[in-house]
Amino acid sequence: MKNKSAKTQAKSAFLFIIFAIISFGLKAQEDTYWTGLSFKNPAAIATPSDWAYVDYSRSFNSTTQQDIELFVGSFDYKISQKAGTIGFDISFGKYNYESGTIIKANYAYDIQVLENSMLSFGVSAGTTFYSNNLSDYIRYESADPNYVLPADIKYNILNGNLGMFLHSSRLSTGLSVTMKKQISGKDNSGNGFNFPSILTGVLAYRVVNNDYLTITPNIMADYSSNKFSWVSGLQLKYKNVVWAGYQNLDFEDAHSINLGVDVKTRFRIGFSYGFSDFFSTDGLNIQEIVLGYRLQ
Repeated sequence: MKNKSAKTQAKSAFLFIIFAIISFGLKAQEDTYWTGLSFKNPAAIATPSDWAYVDYSRSFNSTTQQDIELFVGSFDYKISQKAGTIGFDISFGKYNYESGTIIKANYAYDIQVLENSMLSFGVSAGTTFYSNNLSDYIRYESADPNYVLPADIKYNILNGNLGMFLHSSRLSTGLSVTMKKQISGKDNSGNGFNFPSILTGVLAYRVVNNDYLTITPNIMADYSSNKFSWVSGLQLKYKNVVWAGYQNLDFEDAHSINLGVDVKTRFRIGFSYGFSDFFSTDGLNIQEIVLGYRLQ
């Protein structure tokens, strides 16, 4: 039982790290505020942005007592209209003796369609490095003669994304597919992990769009193995300086609010807070701060 418990703990912690990294970041591109979009649709880096970000967040789940720190750095840069846009993401998450690192490179090429619209195509590839020291969790003699100390685990996962994204003054929408495959290492049982492909769609429409205020309802949906998950939200921006928003996972059990300011169109500072229940410290709580700098 203890061996099985250690295995379950390793899987749950790893999956929680990855979930937090890709689902609760403010690492979105300019005027596209879906959480984690840059990790799911590489074509989005070709939307008007050219930002570099650093990000820190702390996730705490009072139910499971999981306390996780996440560090993220990313940038995207448009070389030229003919050469396209390049991007790079690196994320590191740590939970006690366990850690996960994601390193990804992105490329996108955009085509002007109609007068005020841009259609972008993107691809990204990278690796997730996971390791733990589970053997350090337990340092006592077990009464069970068949009990075996949990083994340390290390493995790598190959990540790939393909996507397209349409961006205009009013409408933004995109579709992408995420693929993962374990390329080395095994779990405690000697087996590997299987990761289904994920199809992601995003849609936003600016119901108010002028020099003073933009109001943008948006939704992102993931489909995998006959399962759907949704992130819906509303983003507001005032005079292209102050922005704020709210997002909800699956319309019920995970919420996120964010607030930020752009200084002289060059510097950005933002804060977000994710939680399971309004006005409650129970369940999941995520506090995040992001700093950005416009590259050009």
